[in-house]
Parts: sequence; structure tokens; C-alpha cells
Amino acid sequence: MSTIKSSAENLTLNADGANNDIIFQSNGSNVATLDQAGLLTATTFAGSGASLTALPAANITGTLPAIDGSNLTGLSSGLSSASTFRLQADHSTNADMTNWAEATGGSDGRLGTAVSQSSGVFTFPSTGIWWISAQITFHGAANDQTTCNIQATTDNSSYSSMSYCTRTDNDGNVNETVPMSLLVDVTDTSNVKVKFLASSLNSGSFIWGSSSQDRTSATFIKLGET
Repeated sequence: MSTIKSSAENLTLNADGANNDIIFQSNGSNVATLDQAGLLTATTFAGSGASLTALPAANITGTLPAIDGSNLTGLSSGLSSASTFRLQADHSTNADMTNWAEATGGSDGRLGTAVSQSSGVFTFPSTGIWWISAQITFHGAANDQTTCNIQATTDNSSYSSMSYCTRTDNDGNVNETVPMSLLVDVTDTSNVKVKFLASSLNSGSFIWGSSSQDRTSATFIKLGET
């Protein structure tokens, strides 16, 4: 066995001259190269990677092993906002439903910044893909077909009906809860907004509201960026 050794001072390996590399061989084959820029290239690397930093994400490829995520920080589910609004009282006119308020009592929760509401128009706090999950509780008169629409605008002016639910009461004085939903691409918080419109409400029919529980309610969840 041959040994290159320096006991009392630094050991210098110098491939003198431009574009000359330090080449490591084993059994006549190159196994590693250290070039003039300090780039070390080898067939394989082994040992602890505890001191490795600034690894480019694009260079991390292949099958990753199972990891313990208990010490990982800065991770996000992607969800940044969620809140629920309730219709505060019964609504009995064929018009926009305006009497909304955020559910904030008891165990009601909120994630991040909630949407805001003014006169029944909901404004989103940030751009992104938003999911609206609503339930509408109808109280209908006999033979009355009542409906509700989620309407959206992209110019803060002209609204179009984007989601629709309906129920027909053949007996009268019957409550029925109907789900409805809408996925909204909010590209501009000043122009993309939504509201709820009730129609076909005749005498004795109404949409049931409550300030203390979800009878008629809408939950707004931001799923991700647009």
C-alpha cells in the first residue's frame, strides 16, 4: 500500500496549468475528478448528508424514501382561507338575498382572511380558485316551485346565474334543504364577485334563515392560486 502523507503541514495536489484537473484512479479507471472550478465528480457518493445545503430542487430526482415529517417546517396544505356565512333571517322576496353575516359563535371556525359581504355581494380577499359550498333551506307553499341561484360577475356590474337549485312543494308548509355549489376563478378581487338570488317565491314561501345555525348558509374555501 502506498500513502501520500503530510504530518506537519498542508498537503497540496496541484495540476498546474490551465484546464488541468486532478484525477483519481482505482485499478486504472477514473473514479473521481476535481476540476479547476472546484467541481468534484465521482461515480458515487456515500456518507452523511447532514452538512449538505442549497440542493437545487430540480436535481432531486428518483424515488424518495419514506420520511419522518415531525421536524419539517414551512409546509402548507395550500388552503389559506375558509369561512361560513349564514342567512340571518327568513327571506321571502324574489330578489337578492342580502341579510348575511359570518358565522362566528360557538365552535364556528375561520381560516385566514374571510370573504367580505355588503348588501348580499361577496368580495374575495385574494385571487385564486375558490369553492363555494352552500345549502338553501326552502319553506314552500302548496304547489310552489322555489329556486335560488348563485350569480357571479367578472366586471363588478353584470351578473350571470352560475349555479341553480330548486324544489317543488306539493303539500305546503314543508321545509327542505337543497345543496348547491360553485367553483370560481377569482382573477381580480375588484371585479369578480358573487351573490345569491331567490326567485319563484309566492305567498307563504320563503328561504329559511337563522343567526345561530346553518339553515341557509354558504362556505367559501380557497383551494389554491389561479
